[in-house]
Amino acid sequence: MPRAASPGAQFADIVKGQHKPAVGPAEGTATGDDWRLRAVQPDETAEGVVHERADQLAILNRELHEKSETTSRLVKLGELLQACVTFPEAFSVVGTAMTEFLGGLSGSVHLTSASRNLVEERAHWGDVRSSVNQFAPEDCWALRRGQEHVVGPGMLTPRCAHITENGKKGYVCMPLAAQGETLGHHASVRTECRREAAMADRTAADPARRR
Repeated sequence: MPRAASPGAQFADIVKGQHKPAVGPAEGTATGDDWRLRAVQPDETAEGVVHERADQLAILNRELHEKSETTSRLVKLGELLQACVTFPEAFSVVGTAMTEFLGGLSGSVHLTSASRNLVEERAHWGDVRSSVNQFAPEDCWALRRGQEHVVGPGMLTPRCAHITENGKKGYVCMPLAAQGETLGHHASVRTECRREAAMADRTAADPARRR
């Protein structure tokens, strides 16, 4: 039978266990090189965060600059519309302005006739004509529903009857309304430009409200 360790030896083993090096070459422990790598990580993480914040600030600054330019142009457009003396003149200004505002976006503005049975084009911008010049109000889903109607690849929404083949890849229709009355309709090609289409809708509605 093996002899039991003396109390002194047992105590020595306990002390050795308590003061065992935390880092060593033994299996399952980190080497000195590992610790050096770990010591670098916090600095690298901080540097990455700084670069990320700098990129975010640059993007925000660019967006603010673009919004400032857009606001300035909208103010100038409003001043021009205020100076227009006839209704056709106002829509002519809108058509020209939309070409400048939305270089890659084609669209048109149609107004409802006095008889309420026909919607007629009053302004157009861009190279693509996505809507016929005249159509019945029931030919437009946006006018039927009184809200934005978006059509694009993979979407189940039906295409408006007034939209030509040029708009089959995607378009946005928006009703123009003021004080609860539907005044007409605005259509834009390219559904990915939702923000630009909304801005065009607000701009086009201004002369419509003056009718």
